[in-house]
Amino acid sequence: MKKIIIFIIICIAAFNLFPKQSFSQVSGKVFFLDFTITRNDEIKILRLEFGAGKVSDFVTQSDYTIKIISNDKKTLFTKPVSIVFVAEALPYENETEHEVILNESSKYLRLPFYTTAKYIEIYHSDKKIASIDLSKHLCNKNGICDPGESEYICPEDCKTETGEFPWGYVVISVVCVAILIGIFFYKKSRPKEDWQKVYKKWQ
Repeated sequence: MKKIIIFIIICIAAFNLFPKQSFSQVSGKVFFLDFTITRNDEIKILRLEFGAGKVSDFVTQSDYTIKIISNDKKTLFTKPVSIVFVAEALPYENETEHEVILNESSKYLRLPFYTTAKYIEIYHSDKKIASIDLSKHLCNKNGICDPGESEYICPEDCKTETGEFPWGYVVISVVCVAILIGIFFYKKSRPKEDWQKVYKKWQ
């Protein structure tokens, strides 16, 4: 009996290994984000759209960080972003290469698309320097839940959440139920004395 209880606990724990937020990411879809940033951390959004694409490659360390935040303020995605204000200048004749310090830098990113996303935030060290409300860029309020819109980004057009079906939960449920049913029928098919031995073993 103790082992059966442990098995049930393991099934419950397995559900917790699949956070609900993870199922809101849509494979093959991205946010296209173009922006400029000054040395004083002033940011201007040039483009923010939704479409098919591959998520950008990100550096492992930087003073700048980009985050995708859900409607309930949970972090769905966070990565360092390489932003530099130095460029190599092409030399004239008889000159050597040299670096030019820029006042502004531009960045183009492809970020993973989450149906539960609400904001894109940019940080310099621990200071938040931009908070982009996705609804202001992606919600056209035409009464139709268009691609790239969701109930979080555009509640006016999307009445229900649109996300990928949580197959992970389904698989775990089917496996756990199948095993429990198998144990039940195994008990029914075995003679009483044999089942008592099995029962004692599980204890």
